[in-house]
Amino acid sequence: METRLLLRHTGVLPYVLREALWLHQGIGHNEKKTKYGNFQPFFLGCGLLWFWGVILLLVITKIYEPVTIEKSREDLQQLIVKLERELNELRGDSTVINRDLKEIEEQLSENKKKKNKLAGDLSEMEGEFSATRAMSEESTGTMNSLLSAKQSLTEEMKRLLKDYNPIDDSTVGGIPVDSEYIIFVIDTSGSMYQGPWNLVIQKITETLSVYPELKAYKF
Repeated sequence: METRLLLRHTGVLPYVLREALWLHQGIGHNEKKTKYGNFQPFFLGCGLLWFWGVILLLVITKIYEPVTIEKSREDLQQLIVKLERELNELRGDSTVINRDLKEIEEQLSENKKKKNKLAGDLSEMEGEFSATRAMSEESTGTMNSLLSAKQSLTEEMKRLLKDYNPIDDSTVGGIPVDSEYIIFVIDTSGSMYQGPWNLVIQKITETLSVYPELKAYKF
């Protein structure tokens, strides 16, 4: 409808219809022949129809151009909305990836700290082991020296004790230590009372303390 009104308003439609009617009825053959020379009206009409067809096509294209632009605008708007949605999704994915990456970096940092601590502990243990081994070697040397000294001392003791006769400690004052009866013979003269009597009492006391299981003793 819009195309027809535009053709009528511009005067293109009446002219096209008139030319088509002329070609159909063959009117003005001689006139056209005189005006256009030796060209036949049929071929000339075809050329005119082709020309005006192109013009008509351009006019129709011009008419529907706003519709095409509007559709293209809608398609572009939909594309923009789609791209914005995909961009938001990508931003969300990027946020998740950044968070995961941060967690991985923190885990790597923590593992690195643990590794450094283990390396320090291992180095400290190696140092302690070296010190312990050195002390062990030193102790072994000291032990060997002590064993050698003991052996030498044992040999020296054997040499010194070769002719040693130990004192018989099975008797006290000539009295066997397992005796159950003791008889003391004491001088009770006046000189004893006036002299070493206290010493005699002390020696008797010491002797009795050595024999705690005596059954009897007599003076």
